[in-house]
Amino acid sequence: MPQLKIGLLAIQGAFIEHRNLLESAVEQLQQEQRQKKQNSKDCYSVEAIEVRRGDQLTEDLDALIIPGGESTTVAKFMQQNGLLDAYKVWFSETNPRAVVWGICAGLIALSDRVVDMKTGGQTLIQGLAVTTDRNFYGRQRESFECQIELKPVEDISDCNEYFPGVFIRAPKILSIDKPESVRVLATVNSYPVAVAQDRILACSFHPELTEDPRLHLVLLKMVLRSRGEL
Repeated sequence: MPQLKIGLLAIQGAFIEHRNLLESAVEQLQQEQRQKKQNSKDCYSVEAIEVRRGDQLTEDLDALIIPGGESTTVAKFMQQNGLLDAYKVWFSETNPRAVVWGICAGLIALSDRVVDMKTGGQTLIQGLAVTTDRNFYGRQRESFECQIELKPVEDISDCNEYFPGVFIRAPKILSIDKPESVRVLATVNSYPVAVAQDRILACSFHPELTEDPRLHLVLLKMVLRSRGEL
């Protein structure tokens, strides 16, 4: 049985919720494949692995989820535990199968440009050609929920129903700086809240705090495509 190994950066965030949605997503993936390929023997399993040290970012890890949390805390933890240097190797051209998903704080870390940083700035991973406002939607008490419109693009299984969006001290994507490379997957009031670029997936809200596995399914499909299996 082919296995998909997904790393969860275990600093802050809802690890168990991600694991549950990954399992739901792999079930949905198999249903889709059975519908497209009658008598198909393809059957995948998913293993969620908590990542806390640089040496845990190994080549056999298909993807890394950088979850929500406080963005400067995430950056400091990665730097102190050898994860920044390890990430540069793991996500380099020598490992073209690696996929990363940044959620909320993870979106900030992956953005090429960030405005409204804390005094003194913060370390960024970069790689995603967007400009992000770090704290656009305000403080914890200004968190909100709303319906998100999914775009009818590749990897989105069902865009007919709104996605339940949970925004907690959320960043905002102010601009897509390379529109020829960055795909918009979801919007709120015409502003992008989920995007993809090559092997990078990012969103400003928290899909793991819902029961909807569609964006976790997008991640798995990106992994399969990077492995040449889709």
